[in-house]
Amino acid sequence: MTVEEQAFVFAAMIAGGAGLGMLYDVMALVRRALRAGPAITGIMDAGYGLCCGAGVALLALCLRTEAFRLYVMLGAALGWGLYMVAIGMPVRILDAGIRRRVKKR
Repeated sequence: MTVEEQAFVFAAMIAGGAGLGMLYDVMALVRRALRAGPAITGIMDAGYGLCCGAGVALLALCLRTEAFRLYVMLGAALGWGLYMVAIGMPVRILDAGIRRRVKKR
């Protein structure tokens, strides 16, 4: 695999990791809407873990690369982290503000 192909896979895994970060926020909203208890929260967290593993493996298969390469895993983790800091944080702050305003009414 050439360096260009590895860079493309790394960038694609960053995008995939950001998608997994977005799924985390969506699942948190669903969990809050359902007013899930500890059992449902545990089940949803286990499902999220399975989605993360399957998502990384499937994306690596689609890109025809090995899923357990370090740059593949680092790309997914970097994408997840970048989403959480860059996009996810303002979304969660906005969500918390809306919940506070609704609670006051």
